Amino acid sequence: MTALNPYIGYANATDVAMEAHRTGRGGYELVLQKGLMSRERLDMLLRPDMLTRSQALELPL
Repeated sequence: MTALNPYIGYANATDVAMEAHRTGRGGYELVLQKGLMSRERLDMLLRPDMLTRSQALELPL
């Protein structure tokens, strides 16, 4: 969930990670269930090429 910190915030990412660890559910599923991000945006941000290259962050205004 660290990769999502700039987009959903540290507190939300921490909550998702802790719940995933506690319940065995996936972070992806939990982010969607909690309505923290759309499936399309989450899929884009979690693509391997997005996670492994240097890039400017897209922060909300």
